[in-house]
Amino acid sequence: MSTPVVSSSPSRKRWRWLIPPALVAVAVVGVAVIYAVPSADFGRTYRFYSAALVVFVTLLLLALWVLFLSGWRWWVRLGLVLLGVGALALFRQAARVQYDGDMVPVGIHLSWFHSGSPPAGLSGRALEPSDLTDAPTDFPEYRNRRRDGVVSGPALVRSLAAEAQPVWRKPVGGGYGGFAVAGHALVTIEQRGDDEAVVCYDARTGDQVWAYSYPASFQENLGGDGPRTTPTIQGEHIYSLGATGKLLCLKARTGELVWQADVLDQNKNVIWGMCGSPLATEGLVIVNPGKQQDSAAGRAVLAFDAETGHEVWHAGDHPAGYCSPMRVKLAGQDQLLIFDADGLAGYDLGGKGELWRYDWPGFNGINVAQPLVLEGDRVFISSGYGKGCALVHLQHQGDHWSAEEVWKTQALHCKFASPVLYQDHIYGLDEGVLTCVEVKTGRRVWKGQRYGHGQLLRQDDLLVIVGERGQVALVEASPAAFHELGQVKALEGDKTWNCPALADGRFYIRNHQQMACFDLRASGEREVSTP
Repeated sequence: MSTPVVSSSPSRKRWRWLIPPALVAVAVVGVAVIYAVPSADFGRTYRFYSAALVVFVTLLLLALWVLFLSGWRWWVRLGLVLLGVGALALFRQAARVQYDGDMVPVGIHLSWFHSGSPPAGLSGRALEPSDLTDAPTDFPEYRNRRRDGVVSGPALVRSLAAEAQPVWRKPVGGGYGGFAVAGHALVTIEQRGDDEAVVCYDARTGDQVWAYSYPASFQENLGGDGPRTTPTIQGEHIYSLGATGKLLCLKARTGELVWQADVLDQNKNVIWGMCGSPLATEGLVIVNPGKQQDSAAGRAVLAFDAETGHEVWHAGDHPAGYCSPMRVKLAGQDQLLIFDADGLAGYDLGGKGELWRYDWPGFNGINVAQPLVLEGDRVFISSGYGKGCALVHLQHQGDHWSAEEVWKTQALHCKFASPVLYQDHIYGLDEGVLTCVEVKTGRRVWKGQRYGHGQLLRQDDLLVIVGERGQVALVEASPAAFHELGQVKALEGDKTWNCPALADGRFYIRNHQQMACFDLRASGEREVSTP
């Protein structure tokens, strides 16, 4: 008696082989629809990750088809799946994807090309006493003295040619720290192999004067590696906070270590690392590491003696955002302004704790852009990821404080870049697009060009903008219309997130690969100003 042979019908075979092209076709249509539908809040981020999800699900379904429906021999099916899994594992081990400010991949870094570290410690020479100044045109800390991005100095050019050449351009260590400038001292913090390094350059030439390095390495795939803050120059000292919480006081002329502290010794770090630049005021150095775990209760804000490094006071119980502390005057009282993961708050400068709070929880605690303090005891805040912006009015009577919302709109979403104020309008990068907002109403007046997630400063009626792709642009600060006065490609790379500095008409810009100086002074100012 013969055994019957079971075979698949031709129609079933044809149906089985129609599945892969059908899956690919559906994926193509899905991605096309995602990119065709506008998304004002998240823009490129939403589109890319929605499309990536479609592709991932499609690949997963194709893998299941190979395993269970292809009809190939079992060892062929298993081999193909193992080959795919192995290739993915090798890629994850040997390469790191680099992302831009929209969290969209822009490059791949091979991990076996990681360079070693130079010896930790101090190296270099000393600044001359005359090299270190405290002039009104200096830029001694993050976003200048008031941390509002406003600069004074000689008149700037009113046009910027695409072929404009830098005074100098040099390689620089990794990280996303900004520049502080005092006289001829140009100071930043960078990643050098496995060490963080506070480095002083000669502002005139870009040559290194001294460097103080120490073992510290912060790595984060989406946000990139290295320190994020800007050192603060005050008098004869420099204060610097690394991404892993190392707070240093160095001698400004020589780079010698005066004292150091670990602001996370009873705490844990935030996802993107310490980003708040130290505030030096009233003999104190103030940082805002936040409270990420119970052991750091009451230690969200820390104040250290500027001369000795001894802790003077601690306060606060909210997790950290990614803003820097500010000293401001609101409702007649000097206070500390903190924009943390949960919202905006005022703290007593003497360490007596929180005075008031306005709830503004950021997406995953991501509040990055510095608040703007406006006339009439008002504070403007803005966040990305669909959060928007708000104007808050502070009032104080006796021991009672109130923070009342004046308006809240979706006119401006400041993700990385802090906005600036000019007259009655605020200018900022709305998910990468330059935008003008009316202070009185919160109404968007205009949207201009896309610069990506860069940074901007203001001098007089000029906005000096750093684009994410390394371009520098001049734009008129006018509510009438967007008017760019020219731009130049200043740096190579796709992630110029670092805050620039504008001191005495010279514009200092860096990213995680290069740094450069451009002379933006008007021609007449160059003749009368000293080099």
